[in-house]
Amino acid sequence: MNENRPEFQGAQPLRITCTGKMGPVPDGSAATECIVCAHLITPGQYFTTLPVGCGDDPENRRLARMALPFSIIFRAAHFACVTGDESMSRLSVP
Repeated sequence: MNENRPEFQGAQPLRITCTGKMGPVPDGSAATECIVCAHLITPGQYFTTLPVGCGDDPENRRLARMALPFSIIFRAAHFACVTGDESMSRLSVP
């Protein structure tokens, strides 16, 4: 890993942190797509959010390129997809 990028020599892998276990999604909530497995996160399932970067906003992108603080975009994912923890998850329910 990173053998062709000398500026990353000895760098540690990036550790992305989720925002913690949230849910379950209440009944009547709109389903959203999990960014990990592309299945819908539906009522009764636990989820988390993951930071995905600065998004499409030109100002956020400009700030990110300058290494200045910018608003981070978060996307939802099944908690089990991110952590492997399927306790209290309904992902395996048909």
